[in-house]
Amino acid sequence: MSFEIRGLNPEERKYTYTQSQQINMQTGCIGHLRAQVEEYGAFPSSWEDHHGNQKSQVFKDELGIVINLLRFGSIYLDKHDNIIMENDHILYDDGTKAKVVTLEDRSLGTSISNPDYMKNHPDAEEEFTSLIATEVGSGIKKLYHAEIADLPAAERRGNSAMCGTIFKDAKSLSKFCYAHPELSLGNDQDWGIRVDTGQYAYLMRLNPNKGLYNLYCYCYTRDWLDHHLQEARRGIRFITPRYEEKFRIPDGDQIRITRYDGEKLDRTVRFIDDYHIEVGGGYGSNLYHICEFAEAMERNGNTVIPLRSSLPEKCFVYVESTDEIGIVKRGEAGYSPSGSKPEKGISKQEGVEHLNEAMGVSKAQAAAMSAGSLFGWDTKAADPANYNEEGILQKRARDRGDAR
Repeated sequence: MSFEIRGLNPEERKYTYTQSQQINMQTGCIGHLRAQVEEYGAFPSSWEDHHGNQKSQVFKDELGIVINLLRFGSIYLDKHDNIIMENDHILYDDGTKAKVVTLEDRSLGTSISNPDYMKNHPDAEEEFTSLIATEVGSGIKKLYHAEIADLPAAERRGNSAMCGTIFKDAKSLSKFCYAHPELSLGNDQDWGIRVDTGQYAYLMRLNPNKGLYNLYCYCYTRDWLDHHLQEARRGIRFITPRYEEKFRIPDGDQIRITRYDGEKLDRTVRFIDDYHIEVGGGYGSNLYHICEFAEAMERNGNTVIPLRSSLPEKCFVYVESTDEIGIVKRGEAGYSPSGSKPEKGISKQEGVEHLNEAMGVSKAQAAAMSAGSLFGWDTKAADPANYNEEGILQKRARDRGDAR
């Protein structure tokens, strides 16, 4: 059985929330489990179908294996850091073999090549030989002198997230989350892991806070999900009604629609396929053909710009024409005076660089913000991906200027 535990990629995080029916069908989302991990190990849970006809007995049995592995006993690794599963055969460095019968602590395998074990260990439980393992993490034990026998090279058994029995109780979950800031979903309350088997993918959102649901586990047909993610990496195209491409945004980014009367509407857009998008918010998460959306915007006198998540909310710029430091806001034209003055002995341009650096704004982001406020947020010059680390626009991306 293939089995791998790792942290969520940024593009996967949005799939730990309930999606539209269209996206559920595209990704093969079978449903999701939600549960509370209580102080003494209670695990009250409920299930919601999304693509219920895919909920086979094989899937239900496997979901139970995945959840129970993260709740009970310990997770055992061989010397190559492969996760040991029930019914595996273990090969020791001295040539001894054992079959894993149960993953309960202290009762891991029956001896195959050492029939005299019971004679030499009369106090041992009948039929079982305890495996000698070293604690390497909370709920994780490693056999440094053994490996899984006959494990196919293509079969994944990794645990790069160093995930142990995190659902054993509330303390175990909290300890795991706060020990792994790299698994945070970018806020102060959610962490994420992905568990892959041969056929399914389990994307889990973890919340260690008491009184809330501590686990949301969204279950996918793995090939469907991975295919959709691969397609979505091409980005969402926005075109004119004449099929001229205006710009692209990553799946899940926002756009700003400015109506004919000046009202601004910020909307989240999801990738369906190369020709269809889902626009959320006031549009009721409606499905559009990209040309249909372009025609509707033109017909209603609306304009559309990207609100790129790769850009900061604001940054500082040096305005040469007025010799002052200004503030540029994402999605807005022009600048407003900041009133800031550089430290004594440095220029205003250097002061701008110091101010941006203090806010965590890179040179590429600052250059893209400056270009967007001057030339339009739908230009290639307003995308930080088109700049190098020094904030210089690459030749292939030049379209309407790159400097204030």
